[in-house]
Order: sequence, then C-alpha cells, then structure tokens
Amino acid sequence: MLKDRCRQRGNLIIESIIVLAILMVITLVAVAIARFVNQSNLVYRERVILTAAVEGVNRYFVKNGESIVSFGSAPGFADPLSPTVTELISKGFFPPTFSGNTPSGGNLLIVVRRGVSNDLTGIVCDNKTIQENGKDSFSLAAKIALATPSGVSTSPLDTATLNGSTFKGIGSPFSSPALACAIAYLPAPT
Repeated sequence: MLKDRCRQRGNLIIESIIVLAILMVITLVAVAIARFVNQSNLVYRERVILTAAVEGVNRYFVKNGESIVSFGSAPGFADPLSPTVTELISKGFFPPTFSGNTPSGGNLLIVVRRGVSNDLTGIVCDNKTIQENGKDSFSLAAKIALATPSGVSTSPLDTATLNGSTFKGIGSPFSSPALACAIAYLPAPT
C-alpha cells in the first residue's frame, strides 16, 4: 500500500514535469509566432506608407519637375527641394487622409535632389530608424525595402542616392543603416 502511494506520487511528479515542459514549448512557439506577426505587420504598414509617399512625390515631379529644374521653384511650395507632407496634401499629391506618421513612431521626411544632368531624385524616408527589440535593425529595414515596390531602398544599400556627389548642393540628411527610404525619380526634361 505504501509502495503504491509512492509510485503514484512519483508518477504524478513525472506527469507534472512533462505537462510543464509541453506548456513551455507551446509558449515559446507562441512568442516566436507573435514576434513574426508583429514584424510582418510593421513591414507591411511601413511598405504601404512609403509606397503611397513615393507615388505622391512622383505626381509632384510630373506636375512641377520642369519648374523646379528651370526656375528652382514650385507653385505653393516654400522650398521645392524639401516639400512637406502638409504641402503635398494641400496640393493634392497625397490623399487628405495621409498623415505622414510611420508605424515606427516617426514621420516622413522628403528631400528632392537635383542631379548634375537636371534629373530629380526624391528621397522619402522615415525619420526614425527601424528598430527591433529596442535596437536599430538593418535587417528589418532591408525587409521593408525588399517588400516594397517603386524603388525602395535603405541607406547603406544606396549611399550614392542618399548622400552622393552627383547632386547639386548639400547631401541628404539621411545616414543611418536602419532607415527605410522610398526613391522617386524624374529624368531630365528633354
């Protein structure tokens, strides 16, 4: 009788340990899945915002490109080489519901660079670095770049576009390897 009780207690302890181990494995898998889903959601939302922004900048170029190149101005823009999200919304290049806020907690910055051959490059970047677990994440920024159409790049992959000497005037203010940027382009007027 005493021997049976000890055996039952031993079985109960072993069963409890097995159940706890199974629960730990399930918890670890659930945490990994949740992290992946959060990353995928961030990549998707950042991709949507950057794609919409670069499309708006392309519309801005089509309408004002020749004026920017020829006269250094664009009607209704204080600085045609640094149009703000508010200016682009008010002139109809971005939809009225477009906020310019990014999922990473930053805002979009737009810089237009005039090339030496009078082509225009529009650089739209999240002003906050893409982070994972509180640290700048080049790999997550690269995932955004790879998931986004319309010539999206991250700064270390295309430093010539972001800070190159092929532009007239100053270089781009963007330099972190964990930035996700969309690139708009208008060839020189013929």
